[in-house]
Formats: sequence, structure tokens, C-alpha cells
Amino acid sequence: MGRGRLVATFVWKEVVDLVRDRATLAMAILLPLILLPLTAATAMGLRGQQETPKIYIEVEERHHCTIICPGTVLSMGTVLEMLEEGAISRGLSIASSPGDADLWIRIAPGFLPNVSSFERQALIYIELVPGSSRAQQAFDTVMQVIGEISNRVSEMKVRCLGNYSRDALCTPILVVYSYRVPGVGTVPFEEAARYSLARLLVFSLMFVLSPVTLYLVDSIVGEKERRTLEALMALPIAKHSFVLGKVVSSSVVGLVAAASDAAGLILYFNILSGGAVRLDPLLVAMHGIAIYVTVLLSLSIALPVVLRSPSYRSANMASLGIIGAASAIYMAALFVDLYALKGPAALAIHLDPFTYTALFIHYAVFGNYTLAAAYIATAAAVSVALITVSAYMVDYEKLVYTVRE
Repeated sequence: MGRGRLVATFVWKEVVDLVRDRATLAMAILLPLILLPLTAATAMGLRGQQETPKIYIEVEERHHCTIICPGTVLSMGTVLEMLEEGAISRGLSIASSPGDADLWIRIAPGFLPNVSSFERQALIYIELVPGSSRAQQAFDTVMQVIGEISNRVSEMKVRCLGNYSRDALCTPILVVYSYRVPGVGTVPFEEAARYSLARLLVFSLMFVLSPVTLYLVDSIVGEKERRTLEALMALPIAKHSFVLGKVVSSSVVGLVAAASDAAGLILYFNILSGGAVRLDPLLVAMHGIAIYVTVLLSLSIALPVVLRSPSYRSANMASLGIIGAASAIYMAALFVDLYALKGPAALAIHLDPFTYTALFIHYAVFGNYTLAAAYIATAAAVSVALITVSAYMVDYEKLVYTVRE
């Protein structure tokens, strides 16, 4: 049998073993597609079913009133009415006692004289339960209502001054913003969301890592447990054929799991955002390329470690270390512009080859295809180099006699 035929036969054997393990494939495909959207739907559904957030309002000068200017009177009753009606119309309820509330509002003494003054500010104190989603929801709502009350009082004061515009007096500087993409120009908000989605796609690469490395560990070290490794070693299989077969089979399960995880993640954010997240063909294509190269990177980095691991447990622990190193980059990409780092920080992240797939997506989405191609080619080259090194590291005798449970 020719060498090429032998390589193809061994690769086919590995793929067939994977396909026969239907439970693993089914879980790799279905679990992310079910669990991630289910998580989002559960969170949204439970939030809608939770008890209405309650606020308690404390005020001492309930029946007082103040004159802002002749003909313009503001009473505490009016302020409380606007506050309570605004809160109730936005889904809050008013607690009858302090012990029932999620958020407490205390209108400070002297509120009316201060709010009607042209020289002083009135105070409202707010306290909320820390770590409570209901309290945070109540706080956001109350701040909106107080903002509307503040605008109403401003309008009253402006009318007292004469025929002036409240906006011109209270907000003399108006900011109009838009999004600009370097090399492209100003883009609409819908297009800007596409660029923001690139961060999410980089983050989703993190889901590639675990299934790929864990399957690789099982594929190599697990052969010993199933007592099939000795039989494989007895065949005239070249080292590079052995490595290639393991890489191909592991990449298949990695691609399946990664695609499913990415789809589940997009569904997750679509549910949370009410369908605001959109994908276009370019993003899908770029993400597909990045997933494949990330799979190769994961395999190529884990392979030398797994081949030299003395036990199943140590191989798993080593693979978790690799996953952590890569996850740090993809997690950081959510909060940091990796391309903007300078000096030692830029050098440090470029020592991690997973950075290249993250930067590939960024530059591809922003239209810099030259840099995008350079980064993805570098990542692919690193993968090929490490897989080649791994082929030379294979020691059949050590694989058979040192790998133990």
C-alpha cells in the first residue's frame, strides 16, 4: 500500500470512529444550540415573572408649596404625583412600608425652596439593595422619572425669565454623534452594529478551545485506555500519518462544536437584544475562517503537550492551561482594542498566536484585507509548524508504556 493511501486510510479510520460516536456528535451540536438560547429565554422569562420592583418615598414637607415666580407655583403634591405616576407607568409599584421596598427615596428637607431657587439645587437621596436586579431596575426607572421632573421645573424657571428657550439655557451645547470607520467614512447606526458584532464573534472563538483539546486528549491518551494503541503501533504507520489522523479527526469535532457554540451564542444575544443582532455574509465567512484556524491552533499547541503527558489526568490539566491562555485573549478582546496596544503589551499579546485570529476578524471587518490576510496566514503557519514538530516528537514506545490512567 502506498504511503498516501496509508495516510488516507488512517485518517478515514479516525473520522469513522468519530462518526460512530453519535452521542458525542449529538451533544456537541445540540447542547450549545439548546442551552445558550434556553439560558437567555429563561433569564428574560424569569425577569418578566419576578415580583414588581417596589419603591418607598419618604417626605416630610408633603403639603408644602413654593412660588417659583409670580403666577408659577409648585407644590410637593405635584412633585410626588409626577414621581409616583411616572414610576407606576414604567412598571414599578409604591411600597406601603419601608420593609417592603427594593429602593428608598428620601426627599430632603428644604426641597421646595431649593428647587425653586435660581442659585441652589434640591436634593433627593436614593438607597437601593446591592446586587439586586429588581433594585437596579427600580433605580434606572426612578432616575428617568426624576430627570423628567427636573426638565419640567427647568421649563417653569425659563418661563419666569421671559421668552427664552429652555434648551438654549440649560443645554447650551448640543452633541450630535455618528460613527466613522477609518478608510470608509461615516456609516449609519445599522452598519456600526455590524462592526460592534465583530467583538462578539472574537469572543465566541473561545468556545472552540475546549471540545478540540479534550477530544484530542481522548483520541491519543484514550487509545491506551481502550487498549487499541498497541494495535495501531503494530501497523506500518508513519509518525506524520498518526499525527495527521489525530489532527483531522479532532478538527472535525472541534469545527462541529465551534459552529454550534457560535450559533448558540448569536441566538443567545438575539434573544436578549430582542432581535437587534444581525449577521451578514462577510461576517459569517470571516468567522468561519477564524474558527477553522483557531481549531488548528488549539490542536497544534496541545498536540506536543499531549504526546509527552505521562497520564490521562496530566494531559487534561495541560490542555486546560492551553485553553486558559487562549481564553484570556478572546475575553480581553471584549474590552480592549488589541490592535491599539503599544510597546511591551503589544509584544506580549503577539507572543500568543491566538491573538492573530482575533486581529484577523478585526481587520477583515474594517476592510484592511492585507493585514487580515497577514495575521491569518501567520496563525496558519504557526499551526503547521507545531504540527510538524509534533510529528517528529512521536515516540511509539513511550506512548504505549508511559500513558496510564
